[in-house]
Amino acid sequence: MRNQTGCAHCSRLLACATLVVALLVPFLLISTGMSQGSGTLVVAHHEGFATLDVTSSTRRSTLGIARVLLFDPLIMRGSDGSFQPGLATAWRQIDDLTLELDLRQGVAFHDGTPFTAESVKFTIEKLLDPNQRTAQGFLWEGITEVQIIDDFQVRIVTARPFGPLMAHLTLGAMLPPNFDPEVNTTQPNGTGPFRFVSWSPGEELVVEANPDFWGDAPGVERVVFRPIIEDATRIAGVLSGDIHIAFGVPVQLVSVLNATPDVDIARVPSPITQHISLGGDARPPVGGDPRVLQAIDLAIDREALIRDIFQGQAEMPSSIYSPNVFAAHPNLPAKVYDPDQARFLLAEAGYPDGFEAEIWYTAGGELQIADAVVAITQQLADVGIKLNIRVAADWGVGGPIINGRNFDMYYNGWATYTLDPDFYVWANFHPNARNREATDTYEFGPEVVSLVEKGRFSTDPQDRIDAYQRLQEILWENPTRLPVVQPFDLYAVHSDVQGFTPRSSQMWWDLRQATLGN
Repeated sequence: MRNQTGCAHCSRLLACATLVVALLVPFLLISTGMSQGSGTLVVAHHEGFATLDVTSSTRRSTLGIARVLLFDPLIMRGSDGSFQPGLATAWRQIDDLTLELDLRQGVAFHDGTPFTAESVKFTIEKLLDPNQRTAQGFLWEGITEVQIIDDFQVRIVTARPFGPLMAHLTLGAMLPPNFDPEVNTTQPNGTGPFRFVSWSPGEELVVEANPDFWGDAPGVERVVFRPIIEDATRIAGVLSGDIHIAFGVPVQLVSVLNATPDVDIARVPSPITQHISLGGDARPPVGGDPRVLQAIDLAIDREALIRDIFQGQAEMPSSIYSPNVFAAHPNLPAKVYDPDQARFLLAEAGYPDGFEAEIWYTAGGELQIADAVVAITQQLADVGIKLNIRVAADWGVGGPIINGRNFDMYYNGWATYTLDPDFYVWANFHPNARNREATDTYEFGPEVVSLVEKGRFSTDPQDRIDAYQRLQEILWENPTRLPVVQPFDLYAVHSDVQGFTPRSSQMWWDLRQATLGN
């Protein structure tokens, strides 16, 4: 059964790769040179913008591209993940509840409005306003007050010690006090290295270098961002030279691009761990009994998935979240494939003949998602778990299902953009948040909730490490959110581009240093 499944997938992938290569041949036969000295960097992503209000979205395109191009946070991340000055030049913890920041002077928003402490107060109060509750609300709900000391010094006060505050501030794009939602959600006004020129939803965002930027000047005059959903079209644009950088290279095309002299593949570990969410609202048979969770875990052949579906562009998960996130556990046992033990656990849980359930996924939601779900469905059928595949056309359909916990299984991914576990564990495992997997309904739930809270409500790094590592041990053994693979992020980069180095957070498309060669 296992070998037949693997061969079937290899054949299907080979056919897919052959078709895509055929589509790309015309582009391989023409010149790939870019127009010289244009100074316009063209970037493509498979995801477009729903909004340009960077305080009301957690989408990768909005936070990872629009925010980084047009705005600045108080705190930045270095390439090594360290906290570095942004619009705050220095910071200190006054006490367990108070973070004091010195603000950068001489900075102006793109419309000329000065950046001051009023900007910080306005931005955070907008994020906290219950009448303007945003998708990012869970990042900021620990803050109770922003105190202005003077024009360039503020204090952020929290209700309790709030360990992830610094990490969360790296995502907090500062807004001007004259922010107008009717205008700034479509014509954003930030302090970033580029300023807004135009936006045609679904087609392109155009920005130009900010001549008054407080930091190093960008290396290009303009950046044009194009959302291109179709993989072959996006990659063909890089091959033809119409696109300089494309995010999301299909694994079937890696070998083609590696053989192309004018295109390089940039590969970095992804902050996204692909998971199966198990048992929304602890719905039996998938939910309610930890032995069923463990059986599903044991029935998945991850090595076959990595080999046949991801073609080596993924790794075995080593924790419940990406290994480059703070406090990732270094010593969890390796995931194993043991269908016999899976059958034993199912019988022990009262399902000797298995059971039938649904598995959902959102079309295009993650790398290789459709093929991965089909392969996992076949693997689970081998132990008696018969899954009916349901596909959500987009997250407008899938979001209410998974956030409403109205599912048996849901294949998806979670990117810990802040590189702090709180971004992941609070939203998924605390009952006061989304708690998609209803972990609190299991016998081990109270300890999980306690550890999630300990990690959030402590400013002692070692206390947070201890809490998160114990949490990972519990959820590794009782996987209500089951890690499947740890993929790589793949970028196709035209040889005309120098100075672009992708980062593992997906939140720092640092295009300021990118230049175009002659």
